Amino acid sequence: MKNKKHLLALLFACMICSSCTGLSKHRVYEAYGNYLTAEQVEKVCKDCSKKYAEYYHIYHYFGIYNEKVHVMAAHLDIPGLASACVVEHFYIANTYVCSLPDPSYSLIAWIEGEGAWSLKKAYEDGKVSKDDIKKVAKTVDGTSLRKYGHLAVPLEEFTFSLAWGPDYKYYYESKDGGFLTTLNGESVIPTEYYTSFEYPNLERVYEKAKQMSIYCYDTYAYEGSEDISSRMNDFKITLDDKEIEMTNVPDIDPNSNYPSYEIQGLFPIVFEIRDTIMNSDQWKSLAGHD
Repeated sequence: MKNKKHLLALLFACMICSSCTGLSKHRVYEAYGNYLTAEQVEKVCKDCSKKYAEYYHIYHYFGIYNEKVHVMAAHLDIPGLASACVVEHFYIANTYVCSLPDPSYSLIAWIEGEGAWSLKKAYEDGKVSKDDIKKVAKTVDGTSLRKYGHLAVPLEEFTFSLAWGPDYKYYYESKDGGFLTTLNGESVIPTEYYTSFEYPNLERVYEKAKQMSIYCYDTYAYEGSEDISSRMNDFKITLDDKEIEMTNVPDIDPNSNYPSYEIQGLFPIVFEIRDTIMNSDQWKSLAGHD
């Protein structure tokens, strides 16, 4: 009986050891979608940290830039280690890139065989360009990852464009200092008219854009009911790198309520830009203006 008790105790101890061994096994790395193989994921995590590689996880993959730079968001998840519940906003090269849940998340750039850096450091070292940063941001535009930031570009780099009217036949681009109008009419080949126009209140547009949470808007922010009065009120506005589209917008009475509270900040700016252009001498001199 005594030997039997010893045998049971030994068996129980073995079971505990086996369980503990299972908990201490090294991480088995897995591929991240079709973007990174399991071997690459392991390299990414080890390049991010030799000490905590097993606790690094790929959170979001943004793509390959400059031919070899993989850009992604990584998450350091150490059991028992809590992180502050503060959303992290990432601004790089005067561009709002995205927001991540808390400080345990980071934006990284990784080059196979060379190592990993923060995306900001990679930009500063010339591994990615400003255009690359804008492309990274564009991949998550309109998603929950890019809804909480504000316009970061300085006034001297700020540009906007506005297309409006039926089939967006009228267009203005601030950085080119000109606008284009297309007459659909009955002609087989639409006629285009162009003139240069320096927008007189660029700073006013810029200040309004800075005050708006422009990144919280979906690309297609509004679609009203179609009627004759709304034919001229289709808008596609781009403020720096954020494009927002609204169709069948009713004429707005300043003393009335806006049709949608969520986008009311957009209506004044698009009507102001459109009216400034259409009241200009340059617009009125165009042979094709309506």
